[in-house]
Amino acid sequence: MKTSKFLLIVGLSVILLLPAGLYVSADSSGTWISQPCGSQPILRGISFVDSQRGWVVGDDGTILTTFNGGEAWSNQVSGSVANFYDVCFVDSNHGWAVGYIDDQGVVFATSNGGETWTEQIRGLGSILYGVAFVDPLNGWVVGDIYWVTHNGGSTWEPRIGGNFRDIFFLDAEHGWIVGRYGIWGKYLPEEDVFLFSVGQLSTHWQGVSFVDPDHGWLVGGYGVIVATSDGGQTWTYQTSGVTSLTGVSFVDQYHGWAVGDFVILTTSDGGNTWVKETSEVEAQLRDVFFVDLTHGWAAGWPYTTGKGTILKYTPTVSRVDIDVKPATEPNNVNLKSKGLLPVAILGCSSFDVTAVNPATINIGVVQLASRGSAKTPKLAYSLSDVNSDGYLDLVANFEIQALVNAGVLTPTTVTLTLKANLYDTTPIEGTDSANIVPR
Repeated sequence: MKTSKFLLIVGLSVILLLPAGLYVSADSSGTWISQPCGSQPILRGISFVDSQRGWVVGDDGTILTTFNGGEAWSNQVSGSVANFYDVCFVDSNHGWAVGYIDDQGVVFATSNGGETWTEQIRGLGSILYGVAFVDPLNGWVVGDIYWVTHNGGSTWEPRIGGNFRDIFFLDAEHGWIVGRYGIWGKYLPEEDVFLFSVGQLSTHWQGVSFVDPDHGWLVGGYGVIVATSDGGQTWTYQTSGVTSLTGVSFVDQYHGWAVGDFVILTTSDGGNTWVKETSEVEAQLRDVFFVDLTHGWAAGWPYTTGKGTILKYTPTVSRVDIDVKPATEPNNVNLKSKGLLPVAILGCSSFDVTAVNPATINIGVVQLASRGSAKTPKLAYSLSDVNSDGYLDLVANFEIQALVNAGVLTPTTVTLTLKANLYDTTPIEGTDSANIVPR
């Protein structure tokens, strides 16, 4: 019998309550469209390696895959009747699916993208709820306790118990685990164990998502959401306005989604406000997975049919940050100027500005200015890191007099809204202040 490694800290977290004025807006930033997946059993877990290639798992040995972002799904043969709860792929070839069969936790694996699946091990507790790998060798699964492998799943080492429900890793050194009765843990790579905190966050946690070592979110029973900006030293309650949440996925410090029974929430401000989004199918959702701001999926089943459903996110408008007259404050604009007005579309870890189609950029009815000769005009934009954050920005230049003549710039203007489309036709929009001088 191997000795389980266990570190426990009680009272590590301090809970900060948000102001009473926090609310959830009724506005929606996107819709969710049902994707054709056939008459499937209940579906639960999702994993994508990019915007096109992904997998969804569920009951009765169901494993589905897509090569085109979910426009079409096909069955993969697991050779089992296991009920799968979660799936994780680290690349287009190496993946793992976990769940249970005959009241025994089971792990299946593939090294060829799911063309063939092999049962690696059975008997890891009574059920496995979550799986996370950081590369083809190093991974973790969670259930009654948690297990770790450093050889791709050929062998698994048991660790401490905790009735765990989800696990999330950014990389080999940064991981988190959550479970029932308020337990959560942070991975200590030097010891190859989790440092646990018990008793401060009193809910049954169902989902966890981090975007960097500091910023993360937990969701769980009674619709509870908490957020941290210091790696879990302190946690802040956020208002969801719902009664049940089972999954969460963030793509950066600001943009994230949470799902539960008949509800999908989104935030664009780190969770200070959560917004309900609409779906053409009301379902009991169990997992949500985003690869970037515009590509996300949710899985579950409608209560009325009990059949599996896959929903794909369709952004109504993808919000982006812009900066009128970059690196200046205030953003003074002289209505009599004959020059150009620069407006930067700001890139970040989850938004690549090179995906923006410059030909679609506009403010009101005014398109980008042109430069170059009359025979070979070019759109007046450039790519540079204007705010020195390490991410490329797109600086669009507009003729000030064109904006004035179109009625976009007036003596009473206080904000400007830039709109554009990505090359994949996704609409984007951003707003910044404008200070008209002289008044």
